[in-house]
Amino acid sequence: MLFSDKLDLLMNLSGTSNSALARHINLDASYVSRLRRGNRTPSKNENYLPAISQYFSKFMAVDAFRSGICHALQTPPSQMPIDPEPAAAMILSWLNDQKALDSENIGELLDQVSHFTFPSSSAVFDLASLLGNLSSRETNTFHGISGKRDAVVTLLATALTSEKTEPLFLYSDEPMDWLIAEKKFTNQWAMLMMKVIQKGHRIIIIHTVNRGLDEMLSAIREWLPLYMTGAIEPYYYPRTRDDIYKHTLFILEGKMALISRSVSRSKGAPAIHTFSSPKTVSHYENEFQDYLSLCRPLMKILTPKNNGGVLSLVEEFDSEPAAVITLREGLPVATLPAEAAKSMMERAQLDADTIKALTSYHLKRQKRHEENLKTHEHTDLLLLPDRKTLLALAKTQGNGHALTAATPETQNGKVSTNTAASDIPEVFRFKFMGMIGVGEACYNLAEFAAHLARTIHLLKTYPNYHVILLEDTFSSSCTVYIRENVGVLVLKDTVPNVLFAINESRLTAAFQDYSAMIAGKVRLNGTERKAVLKRLESLLSAVSGKRSKKSSGKATK
Repeated sequence: MLFSDKLDLLMNLSGTSNSALARHINLDASYVSRLRRGNRTPSKNENYLPAISQYFSKFMAVDAFRSGICHALQTPPSQMPIDPEPAAAMILSWLNDQKALDSENIGELLDQVSHFTFPSSSAVFDLASLLGNLSSRETNTFHGISGKRDAVVTLLATALTSEKTEPLFLYSDEPMDWLIAEKKFTNQWAMLMMKVIQKGHRIIIIHTVNRGLDEMLSAIREWLPLYMTGAIEPYYYPRTRDDIYKHTLFILEGKMALISRSVSRSKGAPAIHTFSSPKTVSHYENEFQDYLSLCRPLMKILTPKNNGGVLSLVEEFDSEPAAVITLREGLPVATLPAEAAKSMMERAQLDADTIKALTSYHLKRQKRHEENLKTHEHTDLLLLPDRKTLLALAKTQGNGHALTAATPETQNGKVSTNTAASDIPEVFRFKFMGMIGVGEACYNLAEFAAHLARTIHLLKTYPNYHVILLEDTFSSSCTVYIRENVGVLVLKDTVPNVLFAINESRLTAAFQDYSAMIAGKVRLNGTERKAVLKRLESLLSAVSGKRSKKSSGKATK
């Protein structure tokens, strides 16, 4: 958790206002507000931190407060001090603990996205059997875990039998045992949700992120198969809530509302109610919308069917000057020469108007890229093929021919094949094309050489431009594009293509930590500017057949 999350949790659990805390620690209420929102982060030796710790230590005797702190620190109550002095020391230590966000979780998420494919379900789907025992009453009550499963199936089955494609609103901070405790039901729920999406229903979900980044990443990973459809709009409530009173609110607009309430550590099975009265459903829709108005988008999710939206989103993302970090397998799109891009699009048999529009878009993006380099750092973390691989390809391929999957050709009456698909390095498969509705494209050697040459030119021209060459142990089908204080774009480069646009501050920071971790694993001589130029020019000479010029390693203005 960030300092702002911890302070917000302490204040919520104790019911302390900004002005009340400000009076006790001799600060302005506006400054406390900035600390709470994360606009200001204190240094470790700030003199008001002990005062904050002493103030909140007096609440440790309150059960709800102590329970919330135990939950946040994952510490059993028996090990939690109650006396003010040791409690203040514990709180101060916790507030000062600014551990790096867990970049390993980001790596696991990227790995899951990279390898994702939609499952081919062989399950028999019998909607009639699901609806057979459903009540036609306007109000129904269910009990316990099995009852909640029946209620959820009722809601989803109602969506599938509806003549319209109403949106589905989902929120729950209650335990998820009803969903995950029994694999058979989990699979049935996933199948029903996918059917609802395939029918055309849109899903708006508010995630519970009380426990910070870990819970947010966990929610994203659990919902990933549904996220990949592009039919989900995920939100989150940005403030920490107490962990005592919980509720579930699932609504099919205009048709049905599912409600349940519970108290933490309650031994009784909760009651679950479904309502189909239009007036009652409308009431709960308004309740959901009121809560949604306090929430923030967790991310935007775009698929190839939103190809126009993809280009607009990237353009908007590029527009604000900022420090940039990218992580990808292959050369960066922003450094691709316009002529090479045009010839690749022509080879992909795009129509002339599309080529003209995309070329214009690419040139504008390159101009923004170079303007940004004048004032801000830009670091590309790249995985490129080694010189030996490029030399082998240069011997077997002509510069004017794209590297493609095996295709039969007739030569002197005999059938031969080009380079097999498995022999083409991933770096030669030009990424991003799938997101704008274009099939897979591959460089020819001349285009790859031109792209390498322009990357080298930028590295020599702009002191703010940096390249770090990754080891071959790194592998990902995702491109990560980070703009400081703006957000993160995560693009799955392979089918099924998807683009996640994230501007939540903790997730953005976690991706920055992850990129720093990846860069830190690179050999030391691979991070030196002079060594990088030497390696890039060696690759260029291998692919172009020309001897590289000795690099000075100096950037010119």
